[in-house]
Formats: sequence, C-alpha cells, structure tokens
Amino acid sequence: MKSPQERRLRGGTKSELTKFKRLWRDALGESEKDFWRSRWLSADTQAQVRAEIWERLGINLSYDDQLKEMRDYDWTQRQMDLEAERAREEERRTLEEHPDWTAEHVRDDLLERLVRRARAQGDAKLGLAAVKVDLQARLVTLDARRIALLEKKAAAYDQVKQAAGTGGLTPETFAKIERELKLL
Repeated sequence: MKSPQERRLRGGTKSELTKFKRLWRDALGESEKDFWRSRWLSADTQAQVRAEIWERLGINLSYDDQLKEMRDYDWTQRQMDLEAERAREEERRTLEEHPDWTAEHVRDDLLERLVRRARAQGDAKLGLAAVKVDLQARLVTLDARRIALLEKKAAAYDQVKQAAGTGGLTPETFAKIERELKLL
C-alpha cells in the first residue's frame, strides 16, 4: 500500500515533475526549499525559473503548469505538516487537561475537533482524512482485541486437550473450563 505522500506523486516514476517532488520530499533541505520558494516569487519569468531548475537540479519542467503544480504540492505538504502539528498539540493539551481519559476518549475528542475544524474551513478532504485515520486506529484496536481473545480460546483448548490426554475430564475440570470459555 502506498503512503499518502507516495499517492500525491501522481505522475509516472519517469515524470520530471514526479522526480522534482521526490527530490523535494526526500533530499532537499529546508534552506534549499526556501531558496526555490523565493525563486517562485521572484520577478523572473516562469521560463527562467524552469531553466534554473534544469541547470541546478537536472529536472526539465517543460511547462509553466508543472511549476504551478509543484508550488501547489509544496503548499499542500506544508499545510498537512501544520495540521499534523496542530493535532499533536491538541492531543498533548487534552491529555494534560484530562489525565484520567483513556486513549480512545482522547482520540474521540481529537477527531471531533478535527471534523469541526474541517467543516468550519469547508475542507472536506481534511474531515475525511481525520475520519479515515480514526477508523484505521479503531481497526487496529479491534484486531488486537480479537488476537487476545483467540489466544485465550487457544489456551483453553490446550487445557482441555491436556486434561483429556491425562485420562479424561473430571466434571469439576470441565465446569472450570466451561466457565472460562463463557468469559470469552
């Protein structure tokens, strides 16, 4: 499964724009990114900026729209980073305010805040992303509970098998195992 960052790289792996996005995401430092951001805002034409990208980075953006898409990609990535930082801060603050809350309660509160913010901003993608992350976290929790239950059942089965192998089950042993299984 591709990461959200990988899915944002829509072009083929040989696309010049995709190469630029990968370089941007994986190799360029903040000072280099700031340099290119300043170049995008300079008085130079987009053709001049694209030529400089070709000279310095070896990436041949042939069209102005590619440069615009790269700026949009950078802006979106920065917004996602800011939103993630905001969510972490809200989670930390919620834990401080409510130390008795469970992790699930904190997650529910955070999800509610994110969805409210998404609605207020008119950002359906943000709301959907928050709900999707929450759903994935809940599925992981359910899987962990399911595994724990299966392990308990397997232990009970092993206990029955062992008791049966030692000459049979006594009514007391059988009643004990039955009580344990009912708890599951």
